[in-house]
Amino acid sequence: MARKASGKKIRPSSRDASKGVIRKHQKIRTKIKVEQANKESFLISELNKREHTNKRAPALESLKVMDLIEDRKKDKSMQKKIEEQKQSTNKNIVEQLEMISGFSL
Repeated sequence: MARKASGKKIRPSSRDASKGVIRKHQKIRTKIKVEQANKESFLISELNKREHTNKRAPALESLKVMDLIEDRKKDKSMQKKIEEQKQSTNKNIVEQLEMISGFSL
């Protein structure tokens, strides 16, 4: 005759833990930690690769800086020219107003 189960859940005894039994949730947690560590190490390796490729770029960056300096000089000279044109226009307007005011019928 088959015996029916009593309905009690079987708890793992403390003896199982001392014997080194690994539970399922511990395996899952460990697996997740390992995957995260692998992702982090992958990201670090990517950063190292980027860092090595960026070491060649300073020459290009310095060229850009020189271009910016030249552009700034050009901008200053253009601003001076514009200011001179404004001043000459103002002088011409003043002269014309003086001529108009001096002219009478």
